[in-house]
Amino acid sequence: MDMVNLKLTDTKKHPITAEIIDNLPLSEDIYKIILNGQDIAQKAIPGQFISILCKDLVLRRPFSIANVDGDYIHIIYKVKGEGTKYISQLKSGNTVDFIGPFGNGFNITSEKALLIGAGVGVAPMIFLAEELKRKQIPYILAAGFQQKVNIAELNPADDYIVTEDGSSNYAGRVVDYLEEIINTHNPQKIYSCGPTPVLKFVVDIADKYNIMSELALERKFACGTGVCMGCTIQIRENNEIKNRRICKDGPVFDGRSIIW
Repeated sequence: MDMVNLKLTDTKKHPITAEIIDNLPLSEDIYKIILNGQDIAQKAIPGQFISILCKDLVLRRPFSIANVDGDYIHIIYKVKGEGTKYISQLKSGNTVDFIGPFGNGFNITSEKALLIGAGVGVAPMIFLAEELKRKQIPYILAAGFQQKVNIAELNPADDYIVTEDGSSNYAGRVVDYLEEIINTHNPQKIYSCGPTPVLKFVVDIADKYNIMSELALERKFACGTGVCMGCTIQIRENNEIKNRRICKDGPVFDGRSIIW
């Protein structure tokens, strides 16, 4: 199996002041912000995240990297609370303070891949898809949303875009179509990011078809650097149960190793 090593251990931890290039609404509550990430963009790999300081809030907000374009970092986020509401109100030319990239990215292999993103969990899947295209590795992408989301990187002609309100070619939940996609395209590896119920379902389907899975876990982080231990989960490693921090030891884990 041809491995493409995309692990990154030299993450940048001092704050960067980045100019906002654009901050675009993609739906009623989902946005894309583009930052001038300077040399940080060149170090980012699919599956990693950055943490943005939100005005007077104590804790930074973590966001998966959705793409890089030269010095620009793309972030897709959903407005949920004070932090993301603050970010959604920023304009081109404003600046934000961020740190990163953090975490381990996906272990990309040469096998035909199925990429599954639910909600803003599609963000690292877009970044991963760009990397697979660059390396000429075949893939299928499935993305699920509650309603129509105008993401330019998604192609309705090639990708499975599923919406709960029926505004896309596929109506329902993205998990409803996984077995159909697997039986049609025969992927050899699955990568996924999204809410925990979706990821648990992905692991069950992957196990049913004996397909390796890698998951980028979503969780509310406090420090985002592994110090506070607030995002600890249990995984099976070398026949032992061990504690691992999502922000520091992940966010990407082997799907079969996770104890839900």
